[in-house]
Amino acid sequence: MNKIIKIQIPEGFELDESKSTFEEIILKKKEKFGYYYSVPGVSKIRINTRESSVLQVFKTKEQALAGNALSELSFLLPKERGNYVIVGNQGRGLEAEDYIFYDEFLSFAAEEKRDQFLQKHEKLIKQAAPLLWGVTI
Repeated sequence: MNKIIKIQIPEGFELDESKSTFEEIILKKKEKFGYYYSVPGVSKIRINTRESSVLQVFKTKEQALAGNALSELSFLLPKERGNYVIVGNQGRGLEAEDYIFYDEFLSFAAEEKRDQFLQKHEKLIKQAAPLLWGVTI
């Protein structure tokens, strides 16, 4: 004869699969899932747990901040593009490089313009790094 054991998980909790074993069941509080969004023209990042008509929606606060920074940078970038780019690397920070291809978001027609832009907008570029290069700088 088989024996069946049923467990009633209390509301607001869920099974912690990573810590539970056959002999011991661990419950954890359910996380509130939502999303972060930014409001154009407003620097505050808000979290919402319901659907929203706001288009700038991000999974994390870091991504929402990076999205705001990207938006600002896009208005500040010169129209002329070129082989002089700014790239971000984990551990090495921001680097000014010369590329053969200029499909990078932060590309410039002249080395001097790139260097000036980097110096003037370094904080914004670092903030946008998670969406630009997938790294935090």
